[in-house]
Amino acid sequence: MATLQGRVCVTGAGGQAGRAVVRDLLEHGYDVAATDVVASRDDLEAGMLRADLTDYGQALGALEGAEAVVHLAKFRRPG
Repeated sequence: MATLQGRVCVTGAGGQAGRAVVRDLLEHGYDVAATDVVASRDDLEAGMLRADLTDYGQALGALEGAEAVVHLAKFRRPG
């Protein structure tokens, strides 16, 4: 098993690309803060953080302790 690396926040972690990045980081020993505004019950039980990054307080909470950010989140379009 790899040595635990620094904490990385992955925004948009519930999407296809986000899930792949989270999986790769975990396999390489990183502490991952998987974050998404849309998180299923299974995602939340697995440790994903539900956060709206357009809200300053929620963004600060998601990024707390992170040494790096992989930003894959996007704005949802109405309709």
